Amino acid sequence: MRTSCKEFKWFVFSLFLTGCFFLTTSCGLDMVYYISSPETVYHRPEYSSNFEERYFEFSTNEINDFSDFVFLGTYVYYKIYSRYDDPSSSSDLMSERDTLYSLSVSDNTTSAATKMIDTYKYQPLQCYDDTVKGPVPCLIPADGTGDRKRVTIRLTDYQDISEYKARVTYKAKGEEIEIGSYPIRNNAFTTFNFGRTGDKDKKPEKGASEEDVSYTDFEPRADNTFYVALYAVAVGRDMYYTQYYSNILYLGCVPINANEKDN
Repeated sequence: MRTSCKEFKWFVFSLFLTGCFFLTTSCGLDMVYYISSPETVYHRPEYSSNFEERYFEFSTNEINDFSDFVFLGTYVYYKIYSRYDDPSSSSDLMSERDTLYSLSVSDNTTSAATKMIDTYKYQPLQCYDDTVKGPVPCLIPADGTGDRKRVTIRLTDYQDISEYKARVTYKAKGEEIEIGSYPIRNNAFTTFNFGRTGDKDKKPEKGASEEDVSYTDFEPRADNTFYVALYAVAVGRDMYYTQYYSNILYLGCVPINANEKDN
């Protein structure tokens, strides 16, 4: 049976289209990675907690197994607010928290991390390390085992009691590991001990161009209290070093009174 010239040309064109489809789908150009997000909060402080309750505790979620993808671990992001009880302000803590919650339960959950970081300017928490005399990222690293790590964070010191010391720790393989020496802010590498007078203690100042602080149109509360909200998010990168974020997990919010030494 003979094949006409027109039929032969159509056959060649079909093979060309098939080859193009194969190349664009097999080379991973449209590959999207969905990272498992941290899900469990064991202790979530909210606004007016007393000093014993001003800590955050959650677990990581490390079930992220991709052959060409590097799961880095879990980062903690924070933001300081001058007050939380001003519903008329679009940049206020409660308004932003509600928006992030809506995004976190939507179909496109990865948009929550983008909104938190790019729009609301949440900053990655850092820790000062006395050994290296400088900051280290507050990253709970993935170790490849898939085991979840229980993380505890306290931002401020209360007196000189070790139980209420500002620090970031996590448990891995039965061992408690401390990240750095104590948590610090991302912009100026100062502590969250706003009421103290040490070299690295400094309260936020309106007009100081601090990206990690959100001021409303109103002055800070009369008692000089600031509010720090925390979120956890898992992070990874592909072979092209493109970074991916998981859905976010709200860890809570603690008040810090800049008129008091102990919080």
